[in-house]
Amino acid sequence: MIELKALQFDYQEGDFSLRIPELFIGEGEKVAVIGASGSGKTTLLNLIAGI
Repeated sequence: MIELKALQFDYQEGDFSLRIPELFIGEGEKVAVIGASGSGKTTLLNLIAGI
């Protein structure tokens, strides 16, 4: 299970900001993270992984 509330990440350069008010992924649930280049996919996964 993954639960995020009020996730916010800003790069110092100010070019990108990631904001997720609420996200819940239940145990065994399958999800896909899709989006254009530079949309924050890798940033989101790194934050979830604690990298």
